[in-house]
Amino acid sequence: KQWYQRRVAITAGEMEHATLFVKNLNFDTTEEDLREFFEKICKVSMVFIAKKPSPKASSGFLSRGYGFVEFQTKNDAKEAMKRLNGKILKDYSIELKLSEKKLSKEPEAIKKTRNLTESSAKLLVKNVPFETTTKDLKKLFSAFGELKNLRLPKKIAGSGSHRGFAFVEYGTMNEARAAFEATSNSTHVLGRRLVVEWAKEDATVEEIRARTADTFVPSEPPSKKQKLVDID
Repeated sequence: KQWYQRRVAITAGEMEHATLFVKNLNFDTTEEDLREFFEKICKVSMVFIAKKPSPKASSGFLSRGYGFVEFQTKNDAKEAMKRLNGKILKDYSIELKLSEKKLSKEPEAIKKTRNLTESSAKLLVKNVPFETTTKDLKKLFSAFGELKNLRLPKKIAGSGSHRGFAFVEYGTMNEARAAFEATSNSTHVLGRRLVVEWAKEDATVEEIRARTADTFVPSEPPSKKQKLVDID
């Protein structure tokens, strides 16, 4: 029984972060291309490429240039990232990072809970440094899809100072999920770690301000050559 319990624990640990977020895909890359590319290293469970409707109604969907690849274990994902990050796929150098996203089918109970959390394609970004501008956030979050709206509420209307949180809204849930998965784990802006959550439609600015104070994460010591954005 003790051996069985240890094996269950190991298996659960191996499954954490068994998915890679793949950026900078050639728009012509298909999910089959992606699967074949990664299966040179190890077995792939599932692949997904984010898409958007084509401007031409008869043309179906177009790739957004990013996707996800799920492996059987975390070690497989790490090995694939180590060996394939920066490699060329259809003339493009791909960028890889570990993701918490699970592409495989979820139990119905988990799916229902997840859907309650992901009620819209809008994210709440807390712990935003006061030096950060709307332009800075657009540069970060537009990498995951077309932004429908990005708002950085001000302390006083017309003032230059914001409240330390922002709303980021995408056109589709897939884009919002991609942004959430890529930034919610450990994304730093000007040395401060962003806290990324799904936004509640009925939350007031005052409620969010109170929650932002509760989840304040102090800045890291500044360095002389500090990057504006760092996604670990």
